[in-house]
Order: sequence, then C-alpha cells, then structure tokens
Amino acid sequence: MTLPPSSSPMTSLDLLHSSATPVRITKMETVVADGTNVTALSALVASADQINLLYQVTTTSLGQFVRSINGYGPEGAAGWQYAVNGQIPQEAAANFKLKNGDKLQWFYGNPGISPY
Repeated sequence: MTLPPSSSPMTSLDLLHSSATPVRITKMETVVADGTNVTALSALVASADQINLLYQVTTTSLGQFVRSINGYGPEGAAGWQYAVNGQIPQEAAANFKLKNGDKLQWFYGNPGISPY
C-alpha cells in the first residue's frame, strides 16, 4: 500500500517486543494525509513494506489480526496488540482510522499489558 504524499504531521509507529529484556525492534513514520482512510493495520503494513520488515496478517471469522512481526508470533495468550496515543482501542486495527499526528505503537504481550 502506498500512502499519499503530504506535508501534514507524521504518524509515528513503534514496534516493541516484551521479553525478559524489552527489545525495541524499530521505529517507522508514516504520513497520514487528510481525508485518507489509513488504519492502524494499513499503516503497519505500509511502514513494514518500506523497510522490508517481515510480518504476517491472518484473517479469521473475527477479522484480520497481526500474527507475527519480525518473526515474533503468538505464544500462549501473548500476541501483537496496538495502542494509539497511549490508549488501547477497543476496535480491530483494520477498522481504526488514524488521524494526522497520531502515535501508533504495536507491542507484544499478554492481554491487559500496558504498551509502555
């Protein structure tokens, strides 16, 4: 997916994996232009494609979800989750529309874990 060029503020995207020692995988920025339908999931896909970061998105009866990023996949109840501006939305990433300046963070852990 190619995002339209814009002089508007960027949406920053952090990818974090929590383990015994938290490891920051990468930080990417994606431009979100006014009037576009960039979702949390499409921003991840577009940003990951720009730097050739491996990811896997799975579609289930409940919708799409991120199965793995950079080889880190689900273990037990732990998996990839996302937060926007420090809050965990109660909406699928494929449906959550980003706005200019939003900070999107994908993080790994058990349900209920804080993204910070």
